[in-house]
Formats: sequence, structure tokens, C-alpha cells
Amino acid sequence: METWIFFSNCLGKHYTFFVAIIGNLLGFFSGISLAWSSPVLAKLKDPKEGDDPFGRPISDEEYALIGSLFSIGGAVGPIILIFSLEYLGRKPTMIILATIPIISYAQLAFSTDIYEYYVCRLALGVSVGGSFSIIAVYISEIVSSKMRGAFVSLGTSFILTGCLFSYCVGPYVSIRNFNIIIASASLLYLPIFILFCPESLYFTMQKHGREKLYII
Repeated sequence: METWIFFSNCLGKHYTFFVAIIGNLLGFFSGISLAWSSPVLAKLKDPKEGDDPFGRPISDEEYALIGSLFSIGGAVGPIILIFSLEYLGRKPTMIILATIPIISYAQLAFSTDIYEYYVCRLALGVSVGGSFSIIAVYISEIVSSKMRGAFVSLGTSFILTGCLFSYCVGPYVSIRNFNIIIASASLLYLPIFILFCPESLYFTMQKHGREKLYII
């Protein structure tokens, strides 16, 4: 028996709400990535002793690239998502998008190479762009039509809470510690999503037919 079925039986009618919250948590990490540059770029531009990964202030060009590559990744993310949603499914795609921040922020925490910052910010942009698209799709296919609007609308609250987290925590800890905190939180989220959340109704029926269909 899949683990999510066990938790569904335990939580009963509250399981749908639980899954919607976990699914929307991906938006929380997207919000963190959106606002990450605000406290971090200011520190990289005017570094203090002990919080200077490159051993020098970044140039204006490097400053702009770290910020803009994230947006380029965000534009590419939904395009890649089109194929991943149909071939891999909703849940595997969300797992991939949730894995990117773990790897990227762990790399950023210990990186001393500006090019690694470029690659990580580009990858994070792909993750955030894809997450913005898939969260609403996943939740709308999980919950009933009566509850769909309420649960999908929660996504914006989670995204803005993630932004608030970056603004509240980022300025008061070192760049390394800030990245470690985000990577650790992302790492905790991944197994929770894998164990507690099912594949969507639509994709299950599309790939396996009605015999594999389940109702939450």
C-alpha cells in the first residue's frame, strides 16, 4: 500500500486540506527565492568581514546577472513544465522542482565562485517558474470542485509568506547561514510531500484508466 493511502485513512475528511497545504508549501520556497536577492545582493555589493564569499565586492555587471538570470530561468521553467507534466506526472514534477532548491542553496552556501551563483540562480528561476504553474494544476486536480477555489487561492499567501521570510531572516544572518537555513527547510519538505501526497486524479486516470482512480 502506498504511504499516502495510509495517511488518508488516518486523517479522513481532513486529508484533502492537509494535501493542499503541503502542495502550497512549494510556493513558500518559491517566495523565498523571489526575495532572496534583496538581502544577499546588498551584502555581496558591500561585504563585511566574515561574510564575503568572493573576497571582494561584486561588480555592477555581476550584480545585474545574479538578479536577471533568475528571471530568465523563471521564463524557461513553465515551458519545460509542459512536457514534464504530461510525461512524468504532477507529483514527480513537483518532486523535481522541490529538489532544485535543496541542491542550489547547499551549493550557494559554500560557493566562492561567481559562476556557481549564476548557475544556481538560473536553476532556482526554473524551479520557481515551474512551481507557479504546477501548484494550481496539482491542487485543482486533487480537491473537489467545491473546494478548489479556496485551496488554489492559498498559493498567493504562501508565496508572500516566503518573501516575508527572506526579508525578515536574510538581513540578520550571514549569507552562508541564510542559504543553509533554506536548504535545510527544503530538505525537510521533500520527504513530507513524497510520503503524504498522491498523484493527481486527472493524471492517474489519464495514464492508468478508471481502475486506478481514487477519490479523496
